Amino acid sequence: MQFGQDVPGWSVAPYCLHVPIQHLVTVFQPVYDTFFNDGLADVRNGSDDWPEIEALVAAGCPPLSDIPTRLPGLLAEILRESLYMDILDALLPLKPNTPIRYLANTVDHVAVEANWVAVCGRALQVPETTPSD
Repeated sequence: MQFGQDVPGWSVAPYCLHVPIQHLVTVFQPVYDTFFNDGLADVRNGSDDWPEIEALVAAGCPPLSDIPTRLPGLLAEILRESLYMDILDALLPLKPNTPIRYLANTVDHVAVEANWVAVCGRALQVPETTPSD
């Protein structure tokens, strides 16, 4: 199974995570730092594959904690287009020995407001398995 592809026989359900901005900043800071630093290095080497980084540089390279209020649309774009799997991993970490009931399979919409961010998409319901005897 690849991200964004349906699995025959598995049900699809919408999801929407509403996360306080402060929590997002806390759990996402390391991922954002890597994204920004890698992108900045590529931009400095002449790559034009990082329009989000160029926009952040044009805005003065604000820290992640400032981006939700200063550049909410850009943050939404980064989360939806570039870091969709990373945001799900940060917000929905796997817990050992906990059965998985749903797999978030797309990030279709991201909205950034003053106090929260919403990450919405489709999830696949993992069929229940019967333990083998």
